[in-house]
Amino acid sequence: MTKKATKTQIKHLRALIREKKTRDKTGQFIAEGFKIISDAIEKKHIPEQVIVSNSFLENFENKKFLKGLEKLKVKTLYLGDSDFEQISSLKNSQGILAVIKKPEEDYSFTSEESEIVVLCDGVQDPGNLGAIIRTAVAFGVKAVLVTGDNVDMYNPKVIRASSGTIFDVFTYNCTSEEIKSLKDIGFELLASSVFGDNAESFNKMKIDSDKILLAFGAEGKGLSDKILKMSDKIFYIPIDEKVESLNVVSAASITLFAVKNALSAG
Repeated sequence: MTKKATKTQIKHLRALIREKKTRDKTGQFIAEGFKIISDAIEKKHIPEQVIVSNSFLENFENKKFLKGLEKLKVKTLYLGDSDFEQISSLKNSQGILAVIKKPEEDYSFTSEESEIVVLCDGVQDPGNLGAIIRTAVAFGVKAVLVTGDNVDMYNPKVIRASSGTIFDVFTYNCTSEEIKSLKDIGFELLASSVFGDNAESFNKMKIDSDKILLAFGAEGKGLSDKILKMSDKIFYIPIDEKVESLNVVSAASITLFAVKNALSAG
């Protein structure tokens, strides 16, 4: 049975949407939109709560969806349309959002298998981080790591920009020591950078390992000195001189495609 959300519940929803500290403290995050929530359920990330608008309840198919949630023992709440719009992070909401528990599963990096891991260092734009996660999944990447002053991976805009692919990949906020431990088991750290005289063209760079850690930096600033100093190689993507640089998502897409092909070719 769908009950009306209380003021306390509404306050908590607002905090989950707006505040990283609340997401960290509770281990919960917000996913918004019918497709993303459906994908989460299909991938066994069952919501703790689903909140819908009155308008959402007027649709027969939507009611069937909520009946399915009852079988999964998911608590459902409703809000008036104007109240829902006030807490929604979307300009044009679909009238449904979910409270989901952050995944607790771990990921095992080994020294034996060929693998590509993506490292985002200080990427602050949520749309960019979400798109990088989506791109990484598209090329078979199983882990996306973040370091530095990165936007929260569970920011609602990151979840949305990932198009639900955040449920398909291990995401982790890592330290310099953990990056070093990956290098110790054979990962080659390749850093994407348009700055510095020691960067070489990606076309000419030799990849020496089948275990690759690809690092991409913040918009405008690029990678931190700490990551650059840890890198085995620093590269740039050769582009027409009329364009100063590529967006970090474009750089990640091109690099992942090229590295995936290089590793497949053997």
